[in-house]
Amino acid sequence: MPTESSATSTIDLQSAQVDGGHMIAHATAGVVHVEAGEGRSTHSGAGVVWARDANGRCLIVSNAHVVTHEPITLTGADGVTRRATLVARDTVRDLALVSCDDAPASWRPVPPADKAPLRVGQVVMAVGHPLGVRHAITTGVVHAIGPLRSDAELPLPQRALPWAQLDVRLAPGNSGGPVVDAHGAMVGVSTMIARGLGLAVPIADVDAFVARVGATARLAHGWSRGWRAR
Repeated sequence: MPTESSATSTIDLQSAQVDGGHMIAHATAGVVHVEAGEGRSTHSGAGVVWARDANGRCLIVSNAHVVTHEPITLTGADGVTRRATLVARDTVRDLALVSCDDAPASWRPVPPADKAPLRVGQVVMAVGHPLGVRHAITTGVVHAIGPLRSDAELPLPQRALPWAQLDVRLAPGNSGGPVVDAHGAMVGVSTMIARGLGLAVPIADVDAFVARVGATARLAHGWSRGWRAR
């Protein structure tokens, strides 16, 4: 994979030629506003519906720095609010998984992108709630893919991880929301800003995190075997 220093490519204009309205509707249906904690310790950001079963129980992925502790309140694009339960957090990868037992039918999982890796120059969109603007779309391109440079202001364990480094304007409120390609398929989860670039956890790492802790959700919260990943 290319590193940040090799991030030179032309923008993939073909992938940008999409039905924007359809993509936005498709992606925002699976994005929720997340509020965790109480009082001065409240944190907020975005979350993405990752899976649901036939009974309306959902798994939602967000960032660990957003979902610090309970209580957790989710609000969908439809304005419906639900409580959620914390399942797992990974503070190094900055991912969190929560479970909602009675999600409305309108909360649909955002489909994953195919197995093809992200490409430098590929058009992507971040969906979230930047500066309180609910379900906003920010567009940009993939700048680089791989570990961060040594001067990035992050601890070494995080710098060494693979990141989707995006020329996308992120702001507080985007954290935990999906990054989607030009067809509305999820390619990562927005996490932070470093050296002027938006950083997202690649979809493969999100998938691995959920696979590792998802069984806990099914056992602890009584999920039926009919749940579907996405």
